[in-house]
Amino acid sequence: MPATRVRVFANAAWQDTGISVPASHVVKIKQVDMKEHWCTNPDKGPTDANGFAPDGIAQEGSLVVGVPFGGLVATIFPTNSTAWVGADGSIAAPAAGKLKLGANDDDHHDNHGSIDFDVTVL
Repeated sequence: MPATRVRVFANAAWQDTGISVPASHVVKIKQVDMKEHWCTNPDKGPTDANGFAPDGIAQEGSLVVGVPFGGLVATIFPTNSTAWVGADGSIAAPAAGKLKLGANDDDHHDNHGSIDFDVTVL
C-alpha cells in the first residue's frame, strides 16, 4: 500500500488522519522533512517530531505519559493503544480502528506549527 501524506498540527490534541487500520497491522510513520519543526513549548523553542528527548519526558496530562514531550505520538482509536512514534516509528493495531496522531503535550493552546508525515499501513 502506498504512503499517505498527513499534516499534523501542534495546536490540536488527537487528530484523525482518516486512515483506517485493520486488526493486527502495523502502521509506519515517518517525518517527511527533518528541517520541518513545530513548537510545543515556547520556553524551549521549536523541535522536530522527536520532541525534547531525552531531557523532556511527558508528565501526567500529556497525550502519552513517560515518553518524549513534544514528539509525535499515535493511537489506534477506539482501542486506546498508544505509542511514541517520533520522526520515524510505528504503531501496531491490536484491533481495527482509526489512526490518530498528535504532538505530545498537556496544553496545546500555546503551540504552533505543523509537520508532514508519510503514513503506510503494512
